[in-house]
Amino acid sequence: MKKKVAPKRKKESKKYLIEDNWSQYLAISLIAIIPLAMIRMSYRVTYVKQTIAFSLSLILIIYWLFNILTKNKQLYLRKTKFYLPILVYSIYLLFNSLVISEVKVISIKEYIHWITGFLAWFVIFNFIKRAKGLIQFIWLAIITASILSFHSIGQYLGIFEYAWSRSLKTGVFATFGHPNLYATYLMIIWFLALGAILFYRREFSKAFLIFWLIVLISIGLILTKSQGALLGFISGLIMLWLFLPKKFKIWRIIPVILLLILGLYILFFTFYGKLYIQFNNFRLLTWRGTFKGFLAKPIFGHGLGTFFIYFPEYRGKEYLRTLPIAENVLHAHSFYLEKLFNEGIIGFILMMYLFILYFYELIKNGLLKLNDKWRPLVLCSVIGTFAVMIHASVSVNLYWEGPYIILWIIMAFNLNLVGFAKLAEFKKDISLVKLSENYKIYHTFNKKVISGLTVGLFIILIGGTYFQYRIIKSDMLYQKAVFVINDIRKIQPPLRARENPILENIFKELLSLYPYHYPALYDLAFYYNKVGKYDEAIKVYLRIKKKNPYYQRLGYNLALAYMRNNEPEKAIKELKETLKFNDNEETRFLLASANEQTGKLKETILAYTFFLEQARDYVYKLKMKMKKAPKGFKQVYPHKYYPLLNDINTAFLKLQTYLSSLRDNKLFEQVIKRLKRVDPE
Repeated sequence: MKKKVAPKRKKESKKYLIEDNWSQYLAISLIAIIPLAMIRMSYRVTYVKQTIAFSLSLILIIYWLFNILTKNKQLYLRKTKFYLPILVYSIYLLFNSLVISEVKVISIKEYIHWITGFLAWFVIFNFIKRAKGLIQFIWLAIITASILSFHSIGQYLGIFEYAWSRSLKTGVFATFGHPNLYATYLMIIWFLALGAILFYRREFSKAFLIFWLIVLISIGLILTKSQGALLGFISGLIMLWLFLPKKFKIWRIIPVILLLILGLYILFFTFYGKLYIQFNNFRLLTWRGTFKGFLAKPIFGHGLGTFFIYFPEYRGKEYLRTLPIAENVLHAHSFYLEKLFNEGIIGFILMMYLFILYFYELIKNGLLKLNDKWRPLVLCSVIGTFAVMIHASVSVNLYWEGPYIILWIIMAFNLNLVGFAKLAEFKKDISLVKLSENYKIYHTFNKKVISGLTVGLFIILIGGTYFQYRIIKSDMLYQKAVFVINDIRKIQPPLRARENPILENIFKELLSLYPYHYPALYDLAFYYNKVGKYDEAIKVYLRIKKKNPYYQRLGYNLALAYMRNNEPEKAIKELKETLKFNDNEETRFLLASANEQTGKLKETILAYTFFLEQARDYVYKLKMKMKKAPKGFKQVYPHKYYPLLNDINTAFLKLQTYLSSLRDNKLFEQVIKRLKRVDPE
């Protein structure tokens, strides 16, 4: 009797989408690769995380398109309302960089930054095609954040040290280079991890493991000491308490307890100390100047990434009465205000539309339609992005490569999560390939469009990666130069440093890669000053002034180089230009010294008198503020009024000498009357 042979099962057709596991795994790995990049580097190099995300995302997309072409398939994209707004915003940013901006190299560099986030979003949204992939994404994100938290604890204890480290008194930063950026990353993963605990609430072993990982992440978040993140975190906890389903009565106690703990922390350690001085004065004045700059060019802005160039033109005179660190500000300490300044109202509206659309889609399709099993996971993840955006209102966390790219990755993950939960509710390892025919969740394009996209993206990949490679290489060269420059800084006048041909060659190679690397140009001019090549230093300062006339202390240092080169008239002219937008005591004292060098007695006496009137009031106010400041604040931000006291004493002695030989009685009486208003100590 013949045995019955079971009929062979037909292979499932994959005509709707090419499904490669390795490309899906690479897409998922972005959430680990970006945070862990630079974990073993001994010095800081910018744009490494961005270049990795940019290149890997484009390689995946190009491979995907090429695979579709060679296998005679159609291009299927998941349906969403995001494609057109992102495309329009990308075109506007390109227009802003190439047409509006006057410093196109900086604007193109910034443009690649924003495009990288969009590319990462596209990859996560379209390449994770199975429910299992999303679960793997959650675990990988939480484990990566735990590794970095452990690393930052080691950093706090002094186990991991870097040559490029900031003072740890301001907070740990792991691989992100700044506590605020690191806090943004940990905050968004913290809420995702909390959602995972609620998701696995009936699986004790998994929930227990995630609980201890979230404790580790919490320690890392506390060690960042980020006040902006604290504001975002509190906002997120309030939203969690308001919107967590009523069935989770016990879980609703968690945000209440955390809010009470944070409230005590704020009451005793923050509001009566550093936050009062730094936030109420410095940031408010920065925001006022930024808004003033926006009103000057409200439609298109000043150009992408040009805030640090044009901001000094709009800051008020009282701005420089706050902190010495206020003289050089790279960002506006508010993501949204800086967007207005750089891109105008058009760019701001386009960006806000993307964020509003994101929350609308998740609330409409996720929070209002999912059952109680999946809703807490989606809710917590959405609250994480909301907390980051609150943090961005008082910080520039999204202007740096790591947090911004991770935000878009998490946004894509949330949209993907809602799509899977809505269609299949994770009952099994559902694949979108099987669901695509029934639910029509893909857009289709013909082969000509695919071919054009493939070629275009390949050109962008080569050009963008090469451009960022030049920036990274120039940054690495700059780090080498900084080590030598720091040694030269230790040499005090009147001693001069020896000429260093190797250092000069490093600067030459660096500037050939990136001609307007302002910190490098500034340090090169400093080196020429130290070795006595004042003519060369003046040339470098003028090169900076040509593109960025408001660069930090540029006018002061250029005038100082003129004085050392025995050109006091040029120094006086430069200082008078500087005082129009940077009126401070240091510049006033140098102007008096320049007048003294010319031998003009009347101008010298008046300049020293004006300096004394201005400086004494400033020193008195700073002393009053420092008496109220906590000890940690004094150590982290040492004020400049101590050397200023020496300048005041010098000015008094010189005035006594010059007044004794002055023959103009009217001027003598005028100066004496003004000096009596200055209360000497």
